[in-house]
Amino acid sequence: MIRVGIYACVSTPDRQTLPLQLKAMRQYVCQRKWKLVEEIEEMGSGTNQRPKHEELMKSACWRGMSAIVIWKLDAGMATP
Repeated sequence: MIRVGIYACVSTPDRQTLPLQLKAMRQYVCQRKWKLVEEIEEMGSGTNQRPKHEELMKSACWRGMSAIVIWKLDAGMATP
């Protein structure tokens, strides 16, 4: 079984899209019959510091995730 985590991130003024992101990603995971093992929500405002993103990346290793589902990848989300 494919084990996945989902990561939803919004800027502070864009909070209303958080529930939409989560719903869409949960449906995506469910339709593929994957197992959702972790769900992370993060709010930030244009910063490259995303502590929950880092937490999820570390968790992916020790929880044996096959993939992480995200809503979209912005330039600000890139990690070195």
